[in-house]
Amino acid sequence: MDKHGQVNRPPLFVRILVPCVCGLVAFGAFVSGTLVSVRCHRVAPRVTEKGSRTSGNITVPVQVVTQEGRVDVTVRRLILGVVPWRTVTLEDVTNADSSSSTTTIRRSRNAAGSSYGTGTLTLRTRGGRSWRSDEASGVLGSPPAEVAEGVAAFIDGDGTGEKRFWWVPWFNNLIGLPFALVSMLTGSGCVAHLAGRRATTDA
Repeated sequence: MDKHGQVNRPPLFVRILVPCVCGLVAFGAFVSGTLVSVRCHRVAPRVTEKGSRTSGNITVPVQVVTQEGRVDVTVRRLILGVVPWRTVTLEDVTNADSSSSTTTIRRSRNAAGSSYGTGTLTLRTRGGRSWRSDEASGVLGSPPAEVAEGVAAFIDGDGTGEKRFWWVPWFNNLIGLPFALVSMLTGSGCVAHLAGRRATTDA
């Protein structure tokens, strides 16, 4: 407060910079925490017929694949589970795999560290194209390892129709929420200030 009893306000560029920076941080957190939706759709079923296999003097019946089926997979990323961000469609997916890693954070040399695990999903097509998800940890829904097992089982199965999976890293979105709130509040205050200055100038 100055000697005239008025509250000192920060410079205008600071009042503009704060909501912009907070908005960028929130956007980055929301993008890294997008909901990942995986949709498997069987375009053509796998065709099998009864056959036999002989081992020594023993003959056993087996199912012989005469025509491989085709499964297309569509992966969608949605910011906050609502706003579309990216969509990838893989035709004739033949392999689904996952990988995991553990990261340890130590605050000091002698202190015990805290660890967290991350997982990724990898899809490959018959034509050699591949897609790999971002590393995800602390997810809601089905983790990447469980999605990989489900997609692989759907590819190897004989069922028709489609199957869906999803996951979302909740912690990333939790980090972004306060920055988004600060950005909206300070941004609206800045807009109101600019509008007031313009109205005063016009008068």
